[in-house]
Amino acid sequence: MGAPVVGVVEAVTVFRRGATVRRAFALPAGVSTVALGPLPRSLEDGSVRVHEAGGVEVRELTVALGVFGADERLAPADSEALEAARLALAQAEARVATLMGTLGELAKVTMPARRRAKDAAPGPIPAAARLELASFRAERTEALRVALLEAETARAQAYDRLAVEEVRERRASSARQTRADELRKRVDLVLAAPAAEGARLVLEYAVPGASWAPSYALRFDAGMTGARLDRRAYVAQRSGEDWSGVRLVLSTAEPTRWCELPELPSLRIGRRQEVPARRGWRAPPTGADALFADHDAAFGGPGARQGVRVAPEPLEVAVPRGVALAEELFETGASFDDDEASPALGGAAPPMPRSAPMPPVASPMPPPPAAPAPMRSAGAPMPQAAAAPMRMEMARKKSRGMPPGFGGGGEQAKESLALDAAPEPEAPSGVAIDVELLAYMRLRLAAIDEPARGKLAPMGRVDALVEALEGRVVGDPRASLYEAERVATQLAPLPAGATLAAAVDGFDHAFEVGARADVPSDGQWHGVRVVEEELEAEARLVVVPRESDDVFRFAQLHLKGAPLLRGPADVFVGDRYLLARELGPTPTGGALRLGLGVEPAVRVARNVRFEERSAGLMGRSNELVHDVEVEVRSSLPRAAALEVRERVPTPREGDDDVEVREEEVTPAWEAWEPDASDAPQGRFDGGRRWRLRLEPSATRTLRARWVIRIAAKNELVGGNRREP
Repeated sequence: MGAPVVGVVEAVTVFRRGATVRRAFALPAGVSTVALGPLPRSLEDGSVRVHEAGGVEVRELTVALGVFGADERLAPADSEALEAARLALAQAEARVATLMGTLGELAKVTMPARRRAKDAAPGPIPAAARLELASFRAERTEALRVALLEAETARAQAYDRLAVEEVRERRASSARQTRADELRKRVDLVLAAPAAEGARLVLEYAVPGASWAPSYALRFDAGMTGARLDRRAYVAQRSGEDWSGVRLVLSTAEPTRWCELPELPSLRIGRRQEVPARRGWRAPPTGADALFADHDAAFGGPGARQGVRVAPEPLEVAVPRGVALAEELFETGASFDDDEASPALGGAAPPMPRSAPMPPVASPMPPPPAAPAPMRSAGAPMPQAAAAPMRMEMARKKSRGMPPGFGGGGEQAKESLALDAAPEPEAPSGVAIDVELLAYMRLRLAAIDEPARGKLAPMGRVDALVEALEGRVVGDPRASLYEAERVATQLAPLPAGATLAAAVDGFDHAFEVGARADVPSDGQWHGVRVVEEELEAEARLVVVPRESDDVFRFAQLHLKGAPLLRGPADVFVGDRYLLARELGPTPTGGALRLGLGVEPAVRVARNVRFEERSAGLMGRSNELVHDVEVEVRSSLPRAAALEVRERVPTPREGDDDVEVREEEVTPAWEAWEPDASDAPQGRFDGGRRWRLRLEPSATRTLRARWVIRIAAKNELVGGNRREP
């Protein structure tokens, strides 16, 4: 692909946690494959979506890590000299390993013990053949030792050359290679057809490092009959890219929360039919293990190789005539006696030359053949004598370029296939689908020495991204990706009184910001003005003179548009700042009751007169007369609605000796019961209130009388009191 196409962020939807970014790209004309980037490292790979526009059709989409900002004119990180040094070292290591293996095989050529019958006469000793064999072994050993010494010298020189090239490459790679913390993600697209002139598409992806909290400014007019609600928000993000001049949408939803969609089965009348299999599920193939039968026979099954060493390379050796004669003597059983053996013909292996430890081989060599795995589980294991010819046959076929299972072992392989063959099961109706197995771009085939060989398994999200870097990055890309995701969620503490946005009555809502906004990627909270709307307000004054002579201001707001979330609000009356309050969550169309503190321009005084007198026939009862007088004086420049609350005593249930009656109330009052906003504690009886309109600079007097009648034999606990 060519140079990546850099797009522009057009719109962002900020959720309670995380955000969705929409970035627009203008494609060059005539391209069929294009890379879009750089994108943030914290981007969630599974959230990438392409919104096709301008006739562009996308056939394939891949998320990868990209190296951006490097100078394309510089040579690649791995130069030809470094690759040649690595190849020379690998060849030298292989030559040394081959010679050492050949010396080991030559040391195994020994004289067998002489076998003869107990009563048979001793036969002639084949001295000439044994001497010729000993001479052959000594000559070959000396030649191999000389070749081994030269190979070790060449290996040391190759190692020194590689070290020099690595140092030279490391010094020159600072301008070529990219540090892990400079990596960015990109999106590679394959188009169905070359892009036309002026082609354009929109890329949408999610990032974790974003959040928002609501705030408000409430402005009442002078008469407090109307109000303007200025919706604001604190927005913070640390996604790795700045949002400049974008359209913002603030949502209370949580898109990363798991939610199970209900399945609504259909009711059908008719003949019963089979339930169709779920989409995306396919029964796994059976008998796949039989494909590895020949490999297991030669190299063993999974886990059979604990280490890796270099297999000796077979050398073509001209066997002398004496060696052939010695092999014939081995078959007849003729041999030297122990006391007749020459020291030069001893069976001890020649000492191997010691060499200094060398660095590991750059590329591992193929492993040596191991004991074959049994073809049948019920059969006995193959003896070592029978395994050796099979290994030689496998090595010969491999040298000719033939597959391991081609030719030999065909009948056994067929038999194994026949044993493992089984009818393919039908797809069940209620199979749980592994979502990871549907991510085809991240599926990898397990290696042949792994227990899950022959099966596709999903790679980790980070491993799949790092795999394509091919060592062009200095540092640990995995740690860099994890660190980017961790840092993205570390935002500054919320402003005082602010809380994160949440749903109202279980319903989420989205607020569209009226003007374009700028939100830098610094993790700090930035104020954004969302929208301003007009509200109907209903202001009133409330006083409970029995408890306090303070007059409290309340305002009731009626919402028409979007719901109100919990958040701090600055309250103004006209151009004067009044106070700060927290607004509670209120659904659409609801009413919000807001306390605005004490109104000092209204004074209230309450006076109570108490009188006790006898009543009834023969004075058998007492009447406790309470006269309450409330005087209200206003210094407000405008009329105000005032509510004065009082409470009349009420007898307990079943107490027939107590009677309470209201005699004179001026002006008339009405019964009052607290609502949920007043948060009553327990049962509340006897509530009364006056509702009046208080004119500017006016004084009103309110009077109420009630009488409590009790039996003469009873008395008030604690004596007569002014208050009931």
